[in-house]
Amino acid sequence: MDINWEVSSRLQELLASDARVACLLTKQSASETVTNRRRAEIANTASASLLLRFHCDSGKGHGMTLYYPAVSGKLGDHYGPPNGVCSASAILANRLTHSLRQRFGARYPVNLRTDRQTAIGARQGALTGSIFSRVPVITIEMGYLDNPRDVEIILSTSTRELLVEALAASVLDTLLPGNATVPTDL
Repeated sequence: MDINWEVSSRLQELLASDARVACLLTKQSASETVTNRRRAEIANTASASLLLRFHCDSGKGHGMTLYYPAVSGKLGDHYGPPNGVCSASAILANRLTHSLRQRFGARYPVNLRTDRQTAIGARQGALTGSIFSRVPVITIEMGYLDNPRDVEIILSTSTRELLVEALAASVLDTLLPGNATVPTDL
Protein backbone atom coordinates (compact mmCIF):
# COMPACT_ATOMS: atom_id res chain seq x y z
CA MET A 1 0.00 0.00 0.00
CA ASP A 2 1.39 3.43 -0.99
CA ILE A 3 0.20 5.95 1.60
CA ASN A 4 1.41 8.97 -0.38
CA TRP A 5 -0.58 7.80 -3.42
CA GLU A 6 -3.68 7.02 -1.37
CA VAL A 7 -3.65 10.41 0.33
CA SER A 8 -2.96 12.27 -2.94
CA SER A 9 -5.64 10.50 -4.94
CA ARG A 10 -8.22 10.81 -2.14
CA LEU A 11 -7.35 14.50 -1.74
CA GLN A 12 -7.85 14.99 -5.47
CA GLU A 13 -11.24 13.29 -5.20
CA LEU A 14 -12.33 15.58 -2.35
CA LEU A 15 -11.05 18.73 -4.04
CA ALA A 16 -12.65 17.78 -7.36
CA SER A 17 -16.05 17.90 -5.63
CA ASP A 18 -15.57 21.69 -5.31
CA ALA A 19 -16.22 23.36 -8.68
CA ARG A 20 -13.93 26.26 -7.76
CA VAL A 21 -10.84 24.04 -7.70
CA ALA A 22 -9.10 21.97 -10.36
CA CYS A 23 -6.72 19.33 -9.09
CA LEU A 24 -4.11 17.48 -11.15
CA LEU A 25 -2.06 14.48 -10.05
CA THR A 26 1.52 14.33 -11.36
CA LYS A 27 1.30 10.58 -11.92
CA GLN A 28 -1.41 8.15 -12.90
CA SER A 29 -0.75 5.26 -10.50
CA ALA A 30 1.17 4.40 -7.34
CA SER A 31 3.66 2.33 -9.33
CA GLU A 32 4.53 5.12 -11.79
CA THR A 33 7.88 6.78 -11.15
CA VAL A 34 7.98 10.56 -11.55
CA THR A 35 11.03 12.56 -10.49
CA ASN A 36 10.71 15.62 -8.28
CA ARG A 37 11.94 17.73 -11.20
CA ARG A 38 9.26 16.29 -13.48
CA ARG A 39 6.55 16.94 -10.88
CA ALA A 40 7.58 20.59 -10.82
CA GLU A 41 7.56 20.73 -14.63
CA ILE A 42 4.02 19.29 -14.73
CA ALA A 43 2.81 21.91 -12.22
CA ASN A 44 4.62 24.66 -14.17
CA THR A 45 3.00 23.61 -17.45
CA ALA A 46 -0.42 23.57 -15.79
CA SER A 47 0.21 27.04 -14.24
CA ALA A 48 -0.87 25.54 -10.92
CA SER A 49 -1.80 27.79 -8.02
CA LEU A 50 0.00 25.40 -5.68
CA LEU A 51 2.13 22.27 -5.97
CA LEU A 52 1.74 19.93 -3.00
CA ARG A 53 4.28 17.12 -2.66
CA PHE A 54 3.35 14.34 -0.18
CA HIS A 55 5.85 12.21 1.72
CA CYS A 56 6.25 10.34 5.00
CA ASP A 57 9.30 11.24 7.07
CA SER A 58 11.64 9.26 9.27
CA GLY A 59 13.72 10.27 12.23
CA LYS A 60 12.82 11.58 15.63
CA GLY A 61 9.64 13.57 15.45
CA HIS A 62 5.88 13.53 15.65
CA GLY A 63 3.17 14.96 13.49
CA MET A 64 3.04 16.66 10.14
CA THR A 65 5.74 18.99 8.80
CA LEU A 66 5.28 21.42 5.94
CA TYR A 67 8.37 22.61 4.06
CA TYR A 68 8.59 25.56 1.68
CA PRO A 69 11.44 27.20 -0.22
CA ALA A 70 12.53 30.41 1.55
CA VAL A 71 15.36 31.11 -0.90
CA SER A 72 16.56 29.84 -4.28
CA GLY A 73 18.75 26.78 -4.39
CA LYS A 74 21.07 25.30 -6.98
CA LEU A 75 21.16 21.89 -8.61
CA GLY A 76 23.72 21.52 -11.37
CA ASP A 77 23.47 24.70 -13.41
CA HIS A 78 19.86 25.33 -12.46
CA TYR A 79 18.86 27.96 -9.88
CA GLY A 80 15.39 28.27 -8.43
CA PRO A 81 12.74 28.78 -7.49
CA PRO A 82 12.47 32.50 -8.33
CA ASN A 83 12.04 34.94 -5.43
CA GLY A 84 8.34 35.44 -6.23
CA VAL A 85 7.72 31.70 -5.94
CA CYS A 86 9.57 31.64 -2.60
CA SER A 87 7.42 34.51 -1.29
CA ALA A 88 4.16 32.95 -2.51
CA SER A 89 5.18 29.54 -1.13
CA ALA A 90 5.87 31.09 2.29
CA ILE A 91 2.48 32.80 2.36
CA LEU A 92 0.57 29.68 1.31
CA ALA A 93 2.59 27.43 3.65
CA ASN A 94 1.80 29.72 6.58
CA ARG A 95 -1.92 29.78 5.69
CA LEU A 96 -2.04 26.00 5.25
CA THR A 97 -0.17 25.43 8.53
CA HIS A 98 -2.52 27.77 10.40
CA SER A 99 -5.60 26.04 8.98
CA LEU A 100 -4.26 22.56 9.78
CA ARG A 101 -3.31 23.60 13.32
CA GLN A 102 -6.83 24.90 13.91
CA ARG A 103 -8.25 21.53 12.85
CA PHE A 104 -5.80 19.29 14.71
CA GLY A 105 -5.05 21.33 17.82
CA ALA A 106 -2.79 19.37 20.16
CA ARG A 107 -3.97 15.99 18.81
CA TYR A 108 -1.51 16.02 15.88
CA PRO A 109 1.28 18.60 15.69
CA VAL A 110 1.70 20.59 12.49
CA ASN A 111 5.19 22.03 12.06
CA LEU A 112 6.37 24.61 9.53
CA ARG A 113 9.95 24.67 8.25
CA THR A 114 11.92 25.85 5.26
CA ASP A 115 13.45 23.56 2.66
CA ARG A 116 16.88 24.43 4.10
CA GLN A 117 15.91 22.60 7.28
CA THR A 118 16.09 19.29 5.40
CA ALA A 119 19.28 17.35 4.62
CA ILE A 120 18.89 17.87 0.85
CA GLY A 121 17.77 21.48 1.21
CA ALA A 122 20.77 22.26 3.42
CA ARG A 123 23.09 21.04 0.62
CA GLN A 124 21.23 22.56 -2.33
CA GLY A 125 19.59 25.59 -0.71
CA ALA A 126 16.13 24.18 -1.51
CA LEU A 127 14.56 20.80 -2.23
CA THR A 128 14.88 19.53 -5.81
CA GLY A 129 11.15 19.83 -6.47
CA SER A 130 11.28 23.44 -5.29
CA ILE A 131 14.35 24.37 -7.34
CA PHE A 132 12.57 23.49 -10.59
CA SER A 133 9.19 24.93 -9.57
CA ARG A 134 7.83 28.12 -11.12
CA VAL A 135 4.65 27.90 -9.02
CA PRO A 136 4.24 27.99 -5.22
CA VAL A 137 5.34 24.66 -3.74
CA ILE A 138 4.91 22.97 -0.37
CA THR A 139 6.23 19.57 0.66
CA ILE A 140 4.06 17.86 3.27
CA GLU A 141 5.65 15.17 5.40
CA MET A 142 2.48 13.56 6.77
CA GLY A 143 4.13 11.88 9.72
CA TYR A 144 7.17 10.04 11.02
CA LEU A 145 7.36 6.36 10.14
CA ASP A 146 9.59 5.82 13.20
CA ASN A 147 6.83 7.09 15.51
CA PRO A 148 4.20 4.44 16.40
CA ARG A 149 1.45 7.07 16.96
CA ASP A 150 2.07 8.64 13.55
CA VAL A 151 2.11 5.22 11.89
CA GLU A 152 -1.20 4.38 13.58
CA ILE A 153 -2.75 7.58 12.23
CA ILE A 154 -1.36 7.14 8.72
CA LEU A 155 -2.20 3.43 8.43
CA SER A 156 -5.67 3.51 10.01
CA THR A 157 -8.27 4.02 7.29
CA SER A 158 -10.57 6.07 9.52
CA THR A 159 -7.92 8.41 10.95
CA ARG A 160 -6.21 8.73 7.55
CA GLU A 161 -9.58 9.79 6.10
CA LEU A 162 -9.85 12.48 8.79
CA LEU A 163 -6.32 13.59 7.91
CA VAL A 164 -7.23 13.85 4.20
CA GLU A 165 -10.48 15.69 4.97
CA ALA A 166 -8.55 18.19 7.08
CA LEU A 167 -6.00 18.61 4.28
CA ALA A 168 -8.75 19.18 1.71
CA ALA A 169 -10.54 21.74 3.88
CA SER A 170 -7.25 23.46 4.66
CA VAL A 171 -6.21 23.58 1.00
CA LEU A 172 -9.56 25.20 0.18
CA ASP A 173 -9.08 27.67 3.04
CA THR A 174 -5.59 28.44 1.77
CA LEU A 175 -6.48 28.90 -1.88
CA LEU A 176 -9.95 30.39 -1.33
CA PRO A 177 -9.73 32.65 1.76
CA GLY A 178 -13.07 33.04 3.48
CA ASN A 179 -14.10 29.50 2.54
CA ALA A 180 -16.38 28.08 5.23
CA THR A 181 -15.30 24.57 6.16
CA VAL A 182 -16.33 22.17 8.87
CA PRO A 183 -13.52 21.27 11.30
CA THR A 184 -12.50 17.63 11.45
CA ASP A 185 -11.23 15.69 14.42
CA LEU A 186 -8.23 13.38 14.60
